[in-house]
Amino acid sequence: MKISIVIPTHNREEKLKILLKSLDAQKTSVDFEMVVVIDNLTETLSSDFLKSFSRPIHTINIENSGPGIARNKGAEIAAGEIIAFIDDDCLPVGNWIEEIYQFLEKHPEVEILHGSIVSQLASMPPFIHSFQFTDEPKTTNLIIKKDFFIRSGGFDPVLSYWSEEKEFFERARKHKAVIGYSEDIKIEHPPAVRRFNLFQSFISIKEWVLNDYVIQKHPQIYHKKRFRKICLQAIPKVLIILAILFIPIDFILRLVVIEVIFFLVSFIKTMAIVNKSSKIALNVPFIDILQYSLVGWLSNFISIITFILSKIHKKPLISNEKGIFRR
Repeated sequence: MKISIVIPTHNREEKLKILLKSLDAQKTSVDFEMVVVIDNLTETLSSDFLKSFSRPIHTINIENSGPGIARNKGAEIAAGEIIAFIDDDCLPVGNWIEEIYQFLEKHPEVEILHGSIVSQLASMPPFIHSFQFTDEPKTTNLIIKKDFFIRSGGFDPVLSYWSEEKEFFERARKHKAVIGYSEDIKIEHPPAVRRFNLFQSFISIKEWVLNDYVIQKHPQIYHKKRFRKICLQAIPKVLIILAILFIPIDFILRLVVIEVIFFLVSFIKTMAIVNKSSKIALNVPFIDILQYSLVGWLSNFISIITFILSKIHKKPLISNEKGIFRR
């Protein structure tokens, strides 16, 4: 069994070199190669640097196409039966490659395997950053049998910058894929060094449009349980709004009261998550709790709006053939 480690990269040469050295130093007898897909036509790795490794490294350049397309290109040239995706700013924890091999040896029926992701202190609020890495499959630490990856069509190029794993897993479920998970297959994901911007992170017209595109391809995502959940969340909010509208106070004051109540509800729910969470061993700064409370309300709002838009539009907002916004 040969493993091809596919690494999409873009303008992160130093972090990429650290990752490659870490992979080369893995203590394992497993046959593996590293496939680096450079999402930049001018960026290269020197031949002297590549010769310093004991394991084979293959590089390919593509023209600023995004990580999803880069992963597809890497999978195309991969020689291994197993493709292991890892991001260029991540590091394997322990014997990552050996753990992958041992798991698939014991469970040969598994076609898709994902592992755990750990994060150190973040430049964005640590509480919010930690919430991004749950047991939900991420391309940051994703292992797929090559024949299944090709058979299922790989990652959707339209979603190359956003949610490609979400859409891929919906297709995988339709193909009745056998999906496995191992806590021992672990990578470390250091947060990006950038100032946290709440609105830039969570409010994006492009996100709404792409979410609509995913729903159009896989309408079951927002059907049944999710739709019922949205309705159940919306009912008390609607009742509160109706009740406040009948209070004999100034209209502007009514709106303020509504927003305050909604924020308090989100804040209380956030505190409940903080208290019950066993995954996040961090002292949560109060400002992070306030920010995440606001995020919770905005995220719910975006979900409801997206669902409504998906019902209004007869066609996706994006063309699947050319990957462009519909005019």
